Amino acid sequence: MCPTEGDPGCQPASQLFVVEPTAAHTHTIILLHGLGSTGEKFGSELLDTGISSSGHKLTELLPYVRFVFPTSKRRRSKAFGRSMLTQWFDIIAFIARVGWKIHLQVVNNAPAV
Repeated sequence: MCPTEGDPGCQPASQLFVVEPTAAHTHTIILLHGLGSTGEKFGSELLDTGISSSGHKLTELLPYVRFVFPTSKRRRSKAFGRSMLTQWFDIIAFIARVGWKIHLQVVNNAPAV
């Protein structure tokens, strides 16, 4: 949900990417994508390439699980020059709200490598 209704920097999320269980459904796992990705991209990559040490995919190891991958809204990212990205929250705004400070340290006269 956008912090303020009607914010032009927020757009509605697209549909969920859902992978239904192949056996009787007993559990649901909801996994969130990273910055700039989508539920479908993250979910399909994870389930297609995520192979266990025994050579099995997650859907084979957990046939009773429904996997749900939502896509976040597109928001302006202060960390990326106010670019519109899919993100669950703006990390810079979050840090400012909880009172943390970002410190940048410039080392002058550092020894040459």
